[in-house]
Amino acid sequence: MQTPGKRKNIFVFIRPLDYQVSDTKNGVFIRTIEVEGVDQAGIVYKVSKLLASHNINIETLKSHKKFSPNSGTALYFMEINTKIPESVSIDELDDSLDDLANELNVDIHLK
Repeated sequence: MQTPGKRKNIFVFIRPLDYQVSDTKNGVFIRTIEVEGVDQAGIVYKVSKLLASHNINIETLKSHKKFSPNSGTALYFMEINTKIPESVSIDELDDSLDDLANELNVDIHLK
């Protein structure tokens, strides 16, 4: 028996889209911060603390852990959607995130 899609020659391909918004809305920038690196205690705490020190609101935070197929090392991935007040210098925030990335030995990207 054929599946309904096959019988009608309908094929569906689904893939996630990389949705990024960097507009200014109601006095805030909507930006995404991505963190990748070796899993360790304190990543969420230190990134959240840095954002709070700049009065940045975390709208959503998603994270997951994967194990490297070669070494078995636990790798940590985090995506944070934020609202950054217009009063915050994006360049200064980016510099602060770079300093934290070096401290934690992870990659942090502000998109």
